[in-house]
Amino acid sequence: MSLDRVKNYFSTQGMENRVKVLNGSSATVEQAVQTLDCLPEKIAKTMSFDMI
Repeated sequence: MSLDRVKNYFSTQGMENRVKVLNGSSATVEQAVQTLDCLPEKIAKTMSFDMI
């Protein structure tokens, strides 16, 4: 799913401000932890949406 589709869907749910475009890599949990400065258990690597 493209970033634009996610942003459009989130805007229909009142969540348009929750999309973050990162300056660093988030390809792995370790990289995401460094980029976001958070704990590994706070990282969700997969999200699924049912576009009804």
